[in-house]
Amino acid sequence: MERAAAVIFTSQEECCVFVSGTAFRVAPGEPLIIPVSRSGEMVFTLWSINDGADAAIPVPVLHRIAFGKDGAASASLAVVDWQDVIEVELVPAYALSQTAQTPVSLDKTEYFYGEQRAAAELYRDGGLRLALTPRGGETFSLSLGAGSDGRLSVVDAGSSRLLTVTAVHGKKQRLILLNSKAETVFDAEADEAHIEDGCIALITNLGTVKGHSRKERYTYSNAGTRLISSEIGFFTSTGISPGTDAEKALSVVQEIRLGIYDGWEFLADELASSVGADSLREYFGEYDGERIYPAEEQTGKATVGLTSGNGRIVTPRRLVFEFSEGLITDIREL
Repeated sequence: MERAAAVIFTSQEECCVFVSGTAFRVAPGEPLIIPVSRSGEMVFTLWSINDGADAAIPVPVLHRIAFGKDGAASASLAVVDWQDVIEVELVPAYALSQTAQTPVSLDKTEYFYGEQRAAAELYRDGGLRLALTPRGGETFSLSLGAGSDGRLSVVDAGSSRLLTVTAVHGKKQRLILLNSKAETVFDAEADEAHIEDGCIALITNLGTVKGHSRKERYTYSNAGTRLISSEIGFFTSTGISPGTDAEKALSVVQEIRLGIYDGWEFLADELASSVGADSLREYFGEYDGERIYPAEEQTGKATVGLTSGNGRIVTPRRLVFEFSEGLITDIREL
């Protein structure tokens, strides 16, 4: 049976797709649908409309998707084969600017380098760098890697005093800890990274419909860092209520995977009385991702795909959720 009658482009950032000499705009929440032949290939160029972070510049990249009688046969980027449509999530490429930039001082503080008080200065020069000047000594510089902005502080961790760099890297925050020997003892990125009540706190958004995030807390001692807690909740928002049937179905699937679903929300009474979280978990099986079917569906029906693996062509298992008056009355796999 032949498939792949259309390609649906989606993107988390505004970009352009050049197909057959025509430029199409793709933006968050505004998918682009292009009919395709059920055989042959599609060649297109992807280019971001916006400048990148950390002095990065957008780079046009040529991509190719080949179609066979059963859908996508090969691709130069990640695609989701839904059998009747091919979904392509566009991720524009960037390159670091080679233009020389004047070093910019970001922050200054003092801390003890060894047994000596030292002046510490964080600055940006093709990335983040730290200049240390021990009292009575010469200045030396350390490279801290990627980042566009940052701040310095000093924290006590047990018997140790650490120099803390809270940096900005694209849309993420970096938290870097250096000991009295100017050695990096901790370096991690998250959506939010900071010191909280004397502990390292990393908050990572999980991309769920409701806005869940994972919060990890670490302590530091001379023996190193140790994870003391990891929990899922609403640490960057108060929670979002799913507004459509498709979002409700996706929310159930996401919370089952994360192990935080109680088995009742959004289920009609008759279905809730016969299945719980454990039953749904067993029925859904193993998967590491989920997404809403990108094409329009009839009222009262929503399809969610369960995905596994990280290959370039992913064929999801399809779960169909039936709704009545905003509640799920049946779940079946196609």
